[in-house]
Amino acid sequence: MATWVGTNSLEDNRFKTISDFKQCMRRGGEVQFEWNGVLYCCFGCISPAADAAPKMVICQAGSVEVNTRTEKWCDTADEILEYMVGGDRLRDVITQVKGGSVQFKMKPFADCLQTIDITGFPQIL
Repeated sequence: MATWVGTNSLEDNRFKTISDFKQCMRRGGEVQFEWNGVLYCCFGCISPAADAAPKMVICQAGSVEVNTRTEKWCDTADEILEYMVGGDRLRDVITQVKGGSVQFKMKPFADCLQTIDITGFPQIL
């Protein structure tokens, strides 16, 4: 029997606290958000190379060149929260970011490059 899960509102996708974001990253979540008109992606617990230990990464979404230029690999969610989004530290704005999606199903890192419309993602329970 299939269960229908409706879509989230922008408010549903907003992190209410910094702890919510940190828990999401520790559990391997994928977060896509917009700040000041720029799209960013965060991934918790992925490997930067085949034999490397899992890490977390954040970058500005775009071409491979944009990702490479803006990516920051981190060991903890606190390190991710120090990333600068525009002129602001992510820690200072994570509860205010526009839209976004939060997913706990891991996809290849390159999928972030093709994400344009971040509204209306299904709620992942």
